[in-house]
Amino acid sequence: MKAINSIKLKTNKPTAFGLHCTNHNILYSAISFEPEAIFFYVKDQTNGEHPDDKHAISINHVEQTVLNLRQLKTSLGDGKKISTENTLHPVDDNIMSRKQS
Repeated sequence: MKAINSIKLKTNKPTAFGLHCTNHNILYSAISFEPEAIFFYVKDQTNGEHPDDKHAISINHVEQTVLNLRQLKTSLGDGKKISTENTLHPVDDNIMSRKQS
């Protein structure tokens, strides 16, 4: 995974990630490295042989996998943190104010 950033820096080119692993959850960790694209094999439900069969995602799971990837990408945010008032525990704010007085 860390090679994604290394390749981006060395080549100054967009870099993609291709899944070649039986653990499909690896796709989700790839999101944090912000690849330009993510590639994975898809297989149908037949019993025949498929290209990269062990690495391929079943067609029945593709839609949910893509939705998960998009949601996780959004969770990365833009790198900016905005300070907001604590509205969940206003009592705690009052306690803190009294301790500082």
